[in-house]
Amino acid sequence: MRIFLFSALLLNWLYSFDTLQYLNKLRVNAGSSKLYFDSALAKAAKKHAIYLAKNREFGHFENPYKPFFFAKSPWQRITKAGFATKAVVENISFYERSYKESIDKIMATIYHRLAFLDTKIDSIGFAKYNRVYVYDMSNSKLARLCKKEYEYSSEVVENICKNRRAIPKSIFNKALIDTKRRSNLLIIYPYPNQKNLPLRLQKESPAFSSKEYGLPISVCFNSFSRIKLTKLALYKNNKRVRGKIVTFRNDRNRKIPKNCFIFLPYKKLQSSSLYKVFLRAKVGSKNIAKEWSFSTY
Repeated sequence: MRIFLFSALLLNWLYSFDTLQYLNKLRVNAGSSKLYFDSALAKAAKKHAIYLAKNREFGHFENPYKPFFFAKSPWQRITKAGFATKAVVENISFYERSYKESIDKIMATIYHRLAFLDTKIDSIGFAKYNRVYVYDMSNSKLARLCKKEYEYSSEVVENICKNRRAIPKSIFNKALIDTKRRSNLLIIYPYPNQKNLPLRLQKESPAFSSKEYGLPISVCFNSFSRIKLTKLALYKNNKRVRGKIVTFRNDRNRKIPKNCFIFLPYKKLQSSSLYKVFLRAKVGSKNIAKEWSFSTY
């Protein structure tokens, strides 16, 4: 019995290691920083995966009157599991056969891809149950700040800590800036020389659109400076791919951050094809020019 238990624990550890390694590969190649595994976040993810699977539900919220209820919201679940801050980003997918398939599907969306590539997070916990995959992400620096005592400050950030402690705004901002500095100026996906990419935009909730589109190209600027985008275009065989640029201004759900820009092809991409992206922008007083390629499966 002990041998079987040890084998199960070892297998779970290997799955966790491989999953984190794969997601970090995508993040680092895209320009973002590595995430670190957190057991409290993993516990919250596991509880929600079980709740969703057992009740055959979808979404981020739980009903306290249903079986396997743990806590209503993502922030209530992570704090109940032992994480000190209520700041959380949660991704969920259903029906995939592996963590890799789950992550790849999420990376073919818009909103949930940007959540995976967020430069303000540094910690993650994840779990699956009956092909329900839950990923909870947060910031360990904020969690540590929530455990400290502070002198009076005229400007504070409230409702961020489990213990209702207010954090001085300057200290809160420094923690986020320190986290963001671990990432590059540009966070781009698909990333340079990436291969075997899917052809189309995956559906997500909230729904980005009722129409079908090709795989989106996302560019986020890891900067607080003013950003002016002058070109974001996709080419195949030197021919420009028709599409549109989506920002927080024309996103109907207002989910795209102000520092992110999405190129959305009107039609699905072609298989076994090489595509090239051209980017031109101005960040503060700095001119940005970048070109890169990726290929589809």
